[in-house]
Amino acid sequence: MSTAPPALPGTPADLGSRLIARLVDGLVILFVVVPLVLAGILPEEGTAGAVAVVAMSFVYSAVLDAGGGTLGKRLLRLTVTGPDGRRPGLGPGATRNLWLLTSLFPGLVGQATATAVSIVLAISIAKHPTELGWHDRVAGTAVRRPA
Repeated sequence: MSTAPPALPGTPADLGSRLIARLVDGLVILFVVVPLVLAGILPEEGTAGAVAVVAMSFVYSAVLDAGGGTLGKRLLRLTVTGPDGRRPGLGPGATRNLWLLTSLFPGLVGQATATAVSIVLAISIAKHPTELGWHDRVAGTAVRRPA
């Protein structure tokens, strides 16, 4: 006997709100990175600095999404949930943010790949009936807004 999955709380978060949340998260990362560069802790240019910034962005997004959402999402009253409506945990939080690591490909290849993946994810969110991007479907997560 199978049971239907529980109804998720709230309503699907729209693409616009999710994009604004991502921009806010980018600013949060920037507010961490700039002082580290100014203090000489992170190099201003080069591979080491780029890898450090991508790693910080990935860890920030994975850990905070695991607990229900990044600062940008929380500011916009969005919540990341697992299939049961609860916080998804670290595995799904990391899985839904793996796409951020495409920026690690060298030079223009990394930039082009990260841009292309971002566009594909945005289209997949916009086209899905409940606004689930490919990263959400793979991770078993959803981004919701309170009802």
